[in-house]
Order: sequence, then C-alpha cells, then structure tokens
Amino acid sequence: MKGRHRTSIEVWRKVEANREAIATAAKDRGADKKTGVTIRGQVAKEMFEALSQETRDEYAALAEQENKDMDEGWVQNTKGPLSTTPADRQRYAFSRQQSIFAHRIPIGASTAFQNWLGHSLT
Repeated sequence: MKGRHRTSIEVWRKVEANREAIATAAKDRGADKKTGVTIRGQVAKEMFEALSQETRDEYAALAEQENKDMDEGWVQNTKGPLSTTPADRQRYAFSRQQSIFAHRIPIGASTAFQNWLGHSLT
C-alpha cells in the first residue's frame, strides 16, 4: 500500500525538541486524553507558522525529498523483482492464506475462529 505524503509541519514536529515544546504548550492549554491530539495539532500549526519563511521552506524541501524517497521505494517494491527472502515469502504466504480463509468462511462463523483469524468476518 502506498504511503501518505507528509507535510512540512509533520516533518518539523517529528524533531525531538519540537515534540517536547509542542507537548508542553499543549499541556499548558489543558490537553488531556480526549482533546490532546487536536490541541497538539493546533499548537504545532501555530508554532510552525511563527517560524521564519526560510525555515518553513527548508522543511518543505525536506518533506518533498522524504516523499520522493518514499515514492521511489514504493515503486521499487511494487514494480521490481519479487523478494525471495524467507521472511518475505512467509509474509506473502500468510497474507494469501488469510484472504483465502476470509472468502470461504460463512458469515456466522464462531467468534473463536474470528479471533484466531485476527479480524471479524462480518
């Protein structure tokens, strides 16, 4: 599955010093378990917009480069030759097995079987 492109704000907020500053500012605004994600997002956006235009442009270029690298890796994984490492072969066999099971099991399958399979069939 192709990954989602990251924005310059997302790249900036992953820097450890920025994470700590965002967390502190969000806590000062009363962030809790329920509202923490929203408040941290607002704080990060405000802090990023307060940076100089040059710094924001640097993070935009860094995000663009990360997205380009991710796209190249995705193309290589999907269009390139198949990997024959034992781990990759096992991963393929397991995913194939799950898709076969999902199509053959009736809708009223037992909960224990659904738990074993790892997902609900309904």
